[in-house]
This record gives sequence, C-alpha cells and structure tokens, in this order.
Amino acid sequence: MHSLFDLTTHLDAQERFVYQIIPELAQLDQPINLNNVRQFDELLSHYETSFNTNAWLASNDPINLVLPSYNVLRIVFTLAARSPNTNWSTKHFTMAGIAPSNDYVKSLNEDYDNSVLRAPLNKRSVWLLGKYRDILVMDSHLDPIVQLLYKKVLVVLGDFIYQSRVVKRVSTYSGPIIKKRLTQASPTKQLKITNFFQKSPSKPEIVDDLTETDLISDSENEATVLETAPNMEDELFKFQASPQKSFLLEPNKDISGLNGSFRLLDSLTSNSDAQEVDKPSKQSKPEDMTKDSPLHKWENIKLYDDDLLGKKLNPKLNLQFNFWLLMNWAFYCADQSSKYNNSHLNSSFTSYHIIYSTYSDLFRVMYDIIAFNFFHTIRTHTHIQDNLDDLSQDIMMCFFRSSKSSRTLVLYHLEDSSFLLYCMLTQLSSSPIDWYDRLVEYLLNGLGIRSNVTPASCYNRERIIIKGDNATKEKFIIPPNWKPNEYDDNIDSMSIRFNFLSLIYYRSLFYSSGSLLGFERLTATSQNLTHLNSRSLVCELSRKFEVIDVKYLKEFFACGRIENKFVPQFYNISMLVELSQTLLLDITKVVDYDLFILRRNYGSNSNFLRDEEVEDSDEVTEILDNVIEIPDESETEAISDEPLPKQKPSQVTPWQFTNMFSILEALGKPECYLPIVEDETYKSLDQFEQCWWKVNFLLEWLLDLSFEDLEDFLRKDPPQDIRLSGIEEKCVHADSLRELIFKGYLDTVRSSDKKSELMSSIQNWTKFKDIYEIRIHTLD
Repeated sequence: MHSLFDLTTHLDAQERFVYQIIPELAQLDQPINLNNVRQFDELLSHYETSFNTNAWLASNDPINLVLPSYNVLRIVFTLAARSPNTNWSTKHFTMAGIAPSNDYVKSLNEDYDNSVLRAPLNKRSVWLLGKYRDILVMDSHLDPIVQLLYKKVLVVLGDFIYQSRVVKRVSTYSGPIIKKRLTQASPTKQLKITNFFQKSPSKPEIVDDLTETDLISDSENEATVLETAPNMEDELFKFQASPQKSFLLEPNKDISGLNGSFRLLDSLTSNSDAQEVDKPSKQSKPEDMTKDSPLHKWENIKLYDDDLLGKKLNPKLNLQFNFWLLMNWAFYCADQSSKYNNSHLNSSFTSYHIIYSTYSDLFRVMYDIIAFNFFHTIRTHTHIQDNLDDLSQDIMMCFFRSSKSSRTLVLYHLEDSSFLLYCMLTQLSSSPIDWYDRLVEYLLNGLGIRSNVTPASCYNRERIIIKGDNATKEKFIIPPNWKPNEYDDNIDSMSIRFNFLSLIYYRSLFYSSGSLLGFERLTATSQNLTHLNSRSLVCELSRKFEVIDVKYLKEFFACGRIENKFVPQFYNISMLVELSQTLLLDITKVVDYDLFILRRNYGSNSNFLRDEEVEDSDEVTEILDNVIEIPDESETEAISDEPLPKQKPSQVTPWQFTNMFSILEALGKPECYLPIVEDETYKSLDQFEQCWWKVNFLLEWLLDLSFEDLEDFLRKDPPQDIRLSGIEEKCVHADSLRELIFKGYLDTVRSSDKKSELMSSIQNWTKFKDIYEIRIHTLD
C-alpha cells in the first residue's frame, strides 16, 4: 500500500476517483446500464497505468498497488467475457437522465475498434486480471494488501461459484445418470410442456419408482431437488423464434457517462415499440427472488444491456446456467469454428472463433485462480502445512505419509466451501456419483463429435451473431482434394481442458487407495468414496476418448508435457498413464488386466509410500536376469527410503527397468492388435482406422515414457556394471508383428484406392525401434 496513508484512507481515495470516471457506480439504488466505451477505456487505463509505470508492480510487487473495488472487479470480469461484436446497446435504462441516439453509441464503439493503439476491451480486461493473478501467485505468503486483493477476488467469484446442495447417496446405483443407463430399455415418464395443458399444475406427474430425494433431473440444466413446476409462460418463450430485428434500427437508447444530456440529439426519431434482444426472465425480477438470495446493489449494474457475469453464471438467478455450462458453450463454439477450417474457410473472422477466443482467455486466468485457491487453501486449512517446510515439498506425498486420522481430516476439509473447485463440482449435480460423468461431458464437448443439440449460451445476442456464420457455411462448397488446416480452435482448447481435468485428477488422488495410478485394492476406509477416486475419473475419460478423433487424443497427451505452475508434472503424467492403460483395455478388450500397467514412483530413486518394492512376476524376473546384471545388494538399497528386506538381487529391480520390459512384453503379444482387426462391428473403415491409430499411439507413448524414465535413471544414478541387451531385438519384433497383422487386415479391404492409401501409411508409422534409438541406444 502507499507509504504515506493507511490502507483504509488509500482505498477510499481510490474509490472516490473511480466515481469520477463512472459516476453511476455511486448511485446503485436504481438500475444502471453502462455502455459508454470511453468510460471503460478510462477505467482500464487507470488500473493499467499502475502496472506500466510502477517498477515494483512490473515485477509483481504489491507496493503502491491500485486496488480495484468489488464492483470494479465485477465489471472487469464481465468485460473480459464479452466479445467485441456483442458490445451494443438496445434497451432503455436511465437514472433521471435523457436517452441519446443509438447512432452515437455505435460511433463511439467504431472509433474505439478502429484505433490501432488500443486493444479490445476484453483483451485489456484479461491482461489486468492476469496481472492480479500474478501478484497472488508470486506472493506465496500473501502481503496484507495482497490478502485484501485475494479476498476481493474470492468475493467476486463467489457471486457464481458457491456450494450447491449435495445429496450423498448410499447406493452406487441411485444416481440419475446411473439409473438412466440401467433403465434405457424402459425409460421413466418425464414432465413435458404438453402435460400442463392436460393436468392440473397442483398435481404434477410423478416419476415412477423414485423417492422424493431421488427426483433429480438428468438434463444439462439440472433442476433443484423438489423444485416446483416451471412457469408456462417461460416454457412457451423457449420455443419462440429469436428476434430478427437489427439493433442498428433501435433509436431512443440511453448511454452512460453523459448525465442524460443526449436526448436532444435524438429528438427527430422515436420508436417506443422496438423489440428487445433479451427477454428478461421471470427469475431475475426482484419480486421473484428467493429469500436466501436477495437482490444486492451490484445486481443493478448492467453492461450493454446485459447482467454482470456473476449474475449470468449464478444458477439461482439465471435459469440454472453456471460456469460449467459456459465452458460447454465455449467449447461448442470452438468445435463449430474448427469445422470452418475443414470447409476451406478462414475461421479467424467468424463469430464462433471470436466467442471462443474471448472465453478461452478468461478460462486460462480463471484456472490459475482456482488452482491457486486449491493449493493455498489446502495448505492453510489442513494439517498438511505442519509437515511442509516450504512450498516446494509435495502435498500428496505428505498426505499419504500422514496418519490415518490426519488423512481423514484432510478429506473432511476438501468438502469445505472455501475451495472454489469443490463449489464448482457441487454445481455439476446434487449427486457426487454423477460429477465425473457430467464433468467429462462438459470439458470434452465438441471435438468433432456429431450432435444436433445446441448448448445454452451465456448471452442471447451470442446466438444472434452466429447466425451469419451458419448461413455462410451452408452456401460454401468444399473443393476436391482439400486438406483441412492442422491447427484449429479444438486443438487450441485442449490445454484448457487438460488443465482443469488434471487439477480435478489431482484432487481425486486424495480419495484413492494410496497408489498414484489407482489400480490397487481400496482400503476399507475409502470404499465409500470410490466414485470420487482417480479410477472413476479416468474411466469416464476413457469412455469419452473412445469416440474422439485420434488427433485430439494426441494433443491431449502433448499437453501433459507442458510445465504447470500448480499441479506437478509427475501427476499430469500419472493421469495420462492411467488413461492410456484404461483406454487400451477398453479398445482391445484384452482380458489380462495387468498387461499395460506401468508403476511409477515419485522421484527417480525414492519409493513414494515407503512400501517394500513389489516383487516381479516370474516371467519378468526371467527377462531381467537375461539382460541386466547388478553386482551386489548395496546397489539397490538407494531405491527405497527405508532398508529393504534381504532377498535375491534379481527379485528387487528398479521400477524403471520393470516398466520398460513390461511394456516390451506387451508390444510383442498378438492380442494387442488382433482384437482390432477381428472386430466385425465397425460401421465404416474410418472407425477401424481410428481404433488402430489410437492403440498404436498409446503403445508408442507408453514405450517412450518407459524409455524416458530409464534414461533419466541411468543418467542421474546409474548402477555399476549394468548392461542392456535384447531391447532393440524386441522392438524390431514388435514392429514386424503389428505390420504383419495390419497387412493381413488390408487383404479384406475391397476398395483398391483405400487399400493403397492404408498400405502407404505404414511408412509414416513411428517405429518402436526408432523410439529405442532416440532414447536408449546412446546409453547402451
């Protein structure tokens, strides 16, 4: 804070200055509509200047930080979520002022958009939020001024990220999604709009075989338990066509920041019957608010006729819309934008791309704040902090090395509302059993999967501006021999999807048995939480990636190699290892459950849980005896943090060697490839190709990872007199085996052109031998 004033005086002076920029913020007793781009420009410039001219803030030091107020933060978050082509004004809001012409609003926006020296409002807002995020992340101990900034951010995010009602069920078959899968042959009756014309509203139709606590919708917009029937007027409005009237024809509109002095310029035109873009929902009226969510003064603020982002994403105030549905909508736009690249169109000028690009920038900042909140809260609200000398120590390692009572206490705190991530999960469903199912559906939406459902949008005007994109695409004819662009919005979005999934995977490890991969038997205390462990999440991911294009699967795995400032990379790789093993089993239908398992320990030479080394199987031990030679038992004692029991040197081997030969053993088995070529249920040859490329990519990725772990082990602390042999021969054998099986399948392909195309693709395969030569050959 400023060295000459106390914190309170400093903040009061800042707030009074902001009132000079936007006087309407000091008069929130009545609704206000902020739509003057000049006000937003001056507001953002005021907070940007403190970073651009202050040497301390340039290095993320909080000295002399110009701290925004709660309402300013709300405005900045809202501007960050608005694409430039949605910033127009159509409605009439005034505070004892005069409404100016809409032409003047349009001219202001055009002047700003045509300026080459100023970035769009959403880009500037995201940059400002990113600077605040950097201050939080860099100051791990939270200076008093940073603590206040953190508090303000949490309050603003709390407008829409709050804990929803959770129904903890005893039976694992009582969740709505589980019930739907088990009873697809005899679907239950559902409430429909036509029922309101046939039956009394006081006697709604009862869903068969469900108790009151089980009456939970399975739609995207899940209704609250025991919620009353929807209003007929609102139901009918959903089926009405969107207004087609252009906003450019709307005169007599108000503009903020002019004290109502612009009505004189609009005296020549009048049209009081202009159609509005947004129909205000009945739930957003003050008289219809529930008692537990009263109308606050900040809810009187509107930007360009729309509610602030906090109100838009509040499920109680906006028809069950929330942050997950916002991501669902953004990824839908990314998928639609990517289809333009497949149609020989430049998607960078489409409204779909602009909408996705706007939200993607906000999501990246939001992820950092949510992840920071998770790790900061778990250190300050649990006893884990007592075992941490500095932030570089791993939380998960301390958790599993703690006592049973300490771990139970941590699990209790993980369901506290101070965790933004937990509050977000509760908004997925009232049943925790369904969290991961819906999470995967929202975060992996789009990606080329065909669907006739258009998800709900955050702003109605977003659905208006995309109509032009759809009309253009329908008229375009794809030229012959056209190859789509490799990079599109779907590829760009994979990093966002991966980051959120990896953070939730990290949280799920607290509910696992102690194995980072989640394949071991669950302990008695954790059996009631199996729906929250990492295994449950990975199974949902595997189910989804079975139908997703292989190029997006590759990009998802590539994101695991990117350094993450919050989740340690070891756990990102662990999630991918678990996913690859599960997906291989699901595609190949291999009966041997342990065929693709890799057991990786935290760090290169330490056992994560201080358990005894797992004894190798007789088959793996025989392989190890033939290819590696360890001189004496002292060379293996460094593998564990505690002395190992006395046993034969061949029975205890570094896990890096065990993993490598386990995957080599799997690569040489025909059952890895035969189930794919013998499957007769493919609907098309493309479906076979997708399965084949996925299996080969996953096997190549696992082999490369095992070689990488072994390479790191041998470079850092190589055992003496160790010799590797037979690895190259096994790789060559695996290459020959899969090529032979693939060519055998091609004999059944009838199309000569397709057969020739698939035959030539063999030359582009990544050979197992090539992976060996890159990773291990130089060490042999």
